[in-house]
Amino acid sequence: MSSKRTSGAVKPRERHRHVLEKRVHACDNLLFNIYFDCISSPAGERVERFLVVSPKHRSRAGITGVAVLPVVDGRFGLLRLYRHPVASDVWEVPRGFVDAGESAATAALRELEEETGLSCRNSKLIPLGKIFPEAGILSAQVALFAAEVAPGKRVGVSAEFGHREFRLMTRREFERKIENGDIKDPTSLVAYYKYVGKFLGRARRNTTGQGSQATRKVTRKTRKGAR
Repeated sequence: MSSKRTSGAVKPRERHRHVLEKRVHACDNLLFNIYFDCISSPAGERVERFLVVSPKHRSRAGITGVAVLPVVDGRFGLLRLYRHPVASDVWEVPRGFVDAGESAATAALRELEEETGLSCRNSKLIPLGKIFPEAGILSAQVALFAAEVAPGKRVGVSAEFGHREFRLMTRREFERKIENGDIKDPTSLVAYYKYVGKFLGRARRNTTGQGSQATRKVTRKTRKGAR
């Protein structure tokens, strides 16, 4: 039986199939495992001690964290807190980790209340999709939400390390902070723009629907007059 020669060329669909050859657990803390991976590709590329930071808890859907944009009577909530890795205060939406056995929605409502004192009904928690916060290092996936909170709710700031203040601001004030570079957190930016896009789309659909109803009424009146 003759043997077939195997071509050395890598098939297009296999070009990105990197292989994990070895994983070394470097260290960990309460929330993260730190690994050094040795990976290789079909093209012969090889990287040793590739740094991977992996949260310890994930939901059944693979979610490791949540971020939630508070929306109170048309205003948007942001936390100002100190972040040690960048040695400065930053503005962010409330966010945090998913606890063991916890769903993303439950985690979002919990983080919202823990960090701001606000509570939100399940029906007013709006999913905004998922993101990889830093795919180059973090083995993590964050679920984004907006929480439409009823006016009059008491707001505050948690006693967590580094938390300075919680502030509600208009859309103009929020976007001014974006323009000025005060908001650098990508999770907060994505959540805000996805919510605003969803809200504007909903408003346009409502306006279009109202316009169509008005057009139908005018048409009916015209037909009656023609009779």
